[in-house]
Amino acid sequence: MIAMGFVLLLGCSDEDPIVPDTGDPDAYPAPTHPDTLMANFARAYEEMNLEAYETALHADYSFVFVDELTVWNRSDDVAAMAGLFAGN
Repeated sequence: MIAMGFVLLLGCSDEDPIVPDTGDPDAYPAPTHPDTLMANFARAYEEMNLEAYETALHADYSFVFVDELTVWNRSDDVAAMAGLFAGN
């Protein structure tokens, strides 16, 4: 009888077997849609998360300033954001 109670206790858990484990709730979702990509970009900027910010930028990304004479490539922009996110 005690053994049966012990077996029943082992089967108890706080986890709901119907709800799948979705992993890290703070993880950025895969950018499978433009809206998701922009949400990730905005979130990375707001959280000052340089790694996520860099991930959101395409390898061929370039930023053209209003004067149209100054252009930053991806590495220029990431370096600028590194300084900004560090408080510089």
